[in-house]
Amino acid sequence: MIVYFGALRFYKEKPISRETIEFRRHDSNASSRGGQDVNYRIRGIENEIRIINQADNCFELHDLKLHSFLRIQKRVYEKRKDCLINTKLISSVMMVRYLRYYGQTRFWMTDLYYILKNKHK
Repeated sequence: MIVYFGALRFYKEKPISRETIEFRRHDSNASSRGGQDVNYRIRGIENEIRIINQADNCFELHDLKLHSFLRIQKRVYEKRKDCLINTKLISSVMMVRYLRYYGQTRFWMTDLYYILKNKHK
C-alpha cells in the first residue's frame, strides 16, 4: 500500500495493473485470507516495492514532496525485507521510527513476531 498522507493517486495515463489489483485483494475481504508466514510477508513487501516504483513513475515530476516520500518508503520496505530475511531483531525494533511509512502499525508488530518466531527455528 502506498501511504501518502492518506491519499492514493493514480493518473489515467497509466492504468492500475493486475499486479496492483492482486496486491490489494490480499488485505481486504475481497478474497479469502492469504498465507500467514514470513515468506508470505516477504512476497507482500516485494509487491509493495514494485507498486511504489510504479506509482513513483505515475506522478508528475513537479510533485517532489511525493517523490521524496516514496523514495523513503521504498528504502524502509527494503530494510523491512532485509530484517525479515536475516531475522534482525534489534534493527526491526529500531524501525519503530519509520511507522509513518508502514501501511498500519500492526505490520511493524507482525514483522517483529515473524522475526522472533524464525529466530528460534
